[in-house]
Amino acid sequence: MGKSKNFSGQPIFNQLIKFIDKSEIREIARQHDSERYVKKFTTYNHLIFMLFVAFEGYHSIREAILGLLANAHKLSHLGLSYLVRRSTFSEANQRRTSKVFGDIYMSVYRKHSSVLADSRLSDADLHTYLRARGSAAAVNSLSGLDGYLAAILVGPKFIDPRIWVADLAGENAMMAAEGTQDALAVQAIVHHFNTISVIMSDAPDQYRPRFDTDRTGKPDPLFWELGFYQGVALAKRSWAQVTNPKNPGRPIFDRLYVPLENKKALPPDIDRVIAQAVLALKEYFTPQRMKSFR
Repeated sequence: MGKSKNFSGQPIFNQLIKFIDKSEIREIARQHDSERYVKKFTTYNHLIFMLFVAFEGYHSIREAILGLLANAHKLSHLGLSYLVRRSTFSEANQRRTSKVFGDIYMSVYRKHSSVLADSRLSDADLHTYLRARGSAAAVNSLSGLDGYLAAILVGPKFIDPRIWVADLAGENAMMAAEGTQDALAVQAIVHHFNTISVIMSDAPDQYRPRFDTDRTGKPDPLFWELGFYQGVALAKRSWAQVTNPKNPGRPIFDRLYVPLENKKALPPDIDRVIAQAVLALKEYFTPQRMKSFR
């Protein structure tokens, strides 16, 4: 976006929230009835606090609340008028539907998209980028990337993006200058991650793994499977509860492993079978993943 004197001398976070129209937030909240029984922690406050959490890179509610306390002297710069209690934030996360925030995102995006650059690589260019990185990248194809990101999203613990982005694009990619190949690749990778995450959460019936196809046009899940296992390796010890044949959780993993084991006799609906297996793993691990956010 272009520079504006209106932002001169203002903190970066305060500049960011200037792009959010409170009246639009209130209207979207009304459409979703997300202010019912709310006295203080409105949808707007909820949004601002979540942006603060993302902006600061916090990974748990406890960490976020402590961060807010540390910034108590500049709440006005954060767009808040009071300190949010941990219990209030937890209850709001459970009560408010994620769809209200999805609609807010689309509203802000539509309003400002005309001045946003297309700041990511195309699928074809990202595929070329990953192939060029060779053994330095965790995966070398879009199919492999899809499997890798799926494992990160459904696994038993949160994986810091700084770890998996570096695993794909290199340790310095997240600090690459705007417009460079590395910076555009990071944006494309994060876009793929967000796309899978939204589909799994909001439209799980539509989720399908991204398989390659063989010469006959049939699905070829090999690189997706290898990518998925690379993602598992990021938290190998935590995944052992389902990957170790001796553990009681193994049957849930076999829903994915067994159909992929015999490449010469894949089910005709292998994409649907694996999609259901991935979503089953997501459901199985959800309580464990959520523990750090209580």
